[in-house]
Amino acid sequence: MTTSPPTRYETRLNYVTIALFAGLVMLTVYGVLTLPNRIPVHFNLSGEADRWGSSTSLLILPFLCLFMEAILWATRWAPPELMNFPGPRTPDNVARQMLNIMHMLATIRAFMASLFVVVTGQWVWAAISAEPHLTTTWLILFFIGTLLISTGVFVIRAYRMADRS
Repeated sequence: MTTSPPTRYETRLNYVTIALFAGLVMLTVYGVLTLPNRIPVHFNLSGEADRWGSSTSLLILPFLCLFMEAILWATRWAPPELMNFPGPRTPDNVARQMLNIMHMLATIRAFMASLFVVVTGQWVWAAISAEPHLTTTWLILFFIGTLLISTGVFVIRAYRMADRS
């Protein structure tokens, strides 16, 4: 199955995602090498630490991020026949819908990498601060909300494109 080459939008977001992932890896390495052996690894809704673990617990975040990014990246090569999008399967609609899907996947990858950087940064910050708690729980919620809203925008866009067919 051949796919179209990445658009400028996808290429730019791919660079952003790679830069964010590199930052995530650097932040993780910094945390593993410099943090004490016992760090907070889970927080309640108030942002207070409620579970502790080893500093090597930070290593799970880049691997989890890489796994999720790989799944989203592999989806790019799925044939259109496996994609479920609105509207008839005319060549024009399939091309428009696939472009929309590629842009959505690139956007989700960038936001997901951002979310992992923020979560890792919060873990590191909580481990080095005097009182282990999240300082900006709202920031994590902001990234999750932005991820959901951007996905919703692309879904709405897909339905509008289908109406033009």
